[in-house]
Amino acid sequence: MERGRKKGGIDMPIMQLRTSDDAYPLSRLDFGAIDTGTTSVQIGFRLWNDRPTQVSGELLGTADGARVSFATQFKPLVNHPEAPVAVKVDGSPATGVSVDHENGLIVFSSPPADGKVVTCDYAYSVGSTDANAVIVTMEQVAGFAGDGVTRSFPLPSRCLTPLKLLVGGVEIPEGTGFEIQDDGESLYIAEPPEANESVLFSYVDPVCQGGYYETRSSGLDNPYSQNDMADDAETAFFKLGGAFSVENRLVGTGDGSKKIFDTGTPLIREVSKVLVGGQEVTDYALNNVKGTITFGAAPAVDSEVRMDYSYERGHAIGNIRQWSGRRCFLRVSLPYDAPNSVLTARLRVISQ
Repeated sequence: MERGRKKGGIDMPIMQLRTSDDAYPLSRLDFGAIDTGTTSVQIGFRLWNDRPTQVSGELLGTADGARVSFATQFKPLVNHPEAPVAVKVDGSPATGVSVDHENGLIVFSSPPADGKVVTCDYAYSVGSTDANAVIVTMEQVAGFAGDGVTRSFPLPSRCLTPLKLLVGGVEIPEGTGFEIQDDGESLYIAEPPEANESVLFSYVDPVCQGGYYETRSSGLDNPYSQNDMADDAETAFFKLGGAFSVENRLVGTGDGSKKIFDTGTPLIREVSKVLVGGQEVTDYALNNVKGTITFGAAPAVDSEVRMDYSYERGHAIGNIRQWSGRRCFLRVSLPYDAPNSVLTARLRVISQ
C-alpha cells in the first residue's frame, strides 16, 4: 500500500504495508471466518515509510581505462551515515569516488584501469519524505470496468457514506458526477465510463460504520536509529472506520496566544461552522489529516472554540521517519448483533 511520491508538486511520504520482513508491500490483509460474539486473533503488520533494501557485491561493470561513471541497478540510493555506499575495484576499496544518490551513479575522479571489475554495496529505496502524521482507518472498495453504456453499478455492500469515486484515475464529484441509489445498494455515474475504463469507488458500509475492525501500535522498525520517533507502546485497541458528524463540539478555550487547536478526531471530511466566543469565524486553516485547526488570530482569553464538522473514524499511530516503520496489530471484534454477511474491508493509510 503506497502513497504517491508527489501530490501537487510536493514530496509526500510513501507508506508500505508489510507483514514481518516480506520482500514486497501488500495491498490488503485478510481474515478468515469469524464467529459472532468473538474477537479474532490479532494480525501483526508493519507500516514502513520507504523500507530500504540492501544490495551486496553488485557488479557495476568492467573498466575500460576511460570510463569514470558507473550506474547501480536500483535508485535512489539511501543517503544516510548508517547506510554507506562501499565501492570496490577488483575486490579492494576504491578511492577518489563520489556518489550521486538520487540517480544511482558512482563517479571516479580518475578512471579505473582497463579490465578492472567494479562492484558496489549499497541500500536503495523508492525515495520518500518523513511522515509527520500517519492515520489508519477502514473503508469498503468496489471496482468495476466501464463499457461505454452502463451508468448504474451494483455495490457488494450497502453504501452509507461515499468517500471517493475515481473513473480512469480522475476523481468524480458527488452530486453532479455520481449519486447513490436504491437505498445505498447501487452507484449511479452521470457519464457512463468508457469501455474498459477503470471505476474505483471507496465508501463506508455497515461493517466500517460498526467499527468491528480495531488496531493498536506497539514497536518500531528503525534500522538507521532515526531520532524523534518514539514507540507508541499501546495496549488498548482502537476502533476503525465509519463516518460521523458532531455539532457545537468544544475543542478548546483561548488563552490569548494559542492559535492551534486539536479536535481529537483526525480525518476531518468537512467543517460547516467554527465559533470563537459564540461568534462564527472564517479566518482559520484546517489540517484535515491531523484534525487540527489554526486560527489567523489567537482566540481571546476564556473564549470557547466550538465546531460543527464531519469526520472519518481513524487512529493516529504516530510519525514515521523515512526508512523507518511502526509495528501494528489488527483484529476483528464481532458482537452478536453484527451483520451475518462476511466481514470485508480495506485498511487505508493516510500520511503527511
